[in-house]
Amino acid sequence: METYGKDIDVRKLQNQLELLPDIFVSASGTSSRDKVATVRQLAELLDKAQVDSPTTRLLMSEVNTLLRIYYTLPVTSATAERTFSAMRRLKNYMRATMTQKRLNNIMLMHCHKDRVDALDLVTVAKTFVGANDRRRKYFGSF
Repeated sequence: METYGKDIDVRKLQNQLELLPDIFVSASGTSSRDKVATVRQLAELLDKAQVDSPTTRLLMSEVNTLLRIYYTLPVTSATAERTFSAMRRLKNYMRATMTQKRLNNIMLMHCHKDRVDALDLVTVAKTFVGANDRRRKYFGSF
């Protein structure tokens, strides 16, 4: 919903997903409501239902949109490879002085640069300094 909220009306999609088993029962001619196991089966049954009833396409518009989005998602591992390349650069720069927890946090910040750039650094600094007395003495009031 966060990623594709602008493309899909979530309320409509929920209603259509509730209707979906009944449409598949009528399209497949079976009485079982639990026949769909893969996205491919979903697409095939939806295509068959649309052939049988042209109004099905209108009734299941959000499900169709969801399927189109699913079919356009990348199947490659390029994102994972870029992440490992970034990790290699960060580890070389920081050397071996970094714990696993710190590496995870730095990688999260690297992957979500847009969110990190939007942070208010003064608030982050105040939170960091105010965490304990030792920091307050060392850094002073911020």
